[in-house]
Amino acid sequence: MCITELFSPQSLGSYKLILFAKLHGLLCRLFDATGKHLLLKDHLTTLSLNVFPRLRPLLHFLCTGGE
Repeated sequence: MCITELFSPQSLGSYKLILFAKLHGLLCRLFDATGKHLLLKDHLTTLSLNVFPRLRPLLHFLCTGGE
């Protein structure tokens, strides 16, 4: 049951909203750094570290049935 809930249209929509919000933040930071030297690797690492902790409670909630 957990797998079917994880990949339901509602939960995939939630993932997409989280990812878009974090991606928008990344793009804003990159735009603000125009003309400066930066390591893209650091920004992508920050993006992945920001997205996964926000998904974890949602995945736990879906897998436990909301308990």
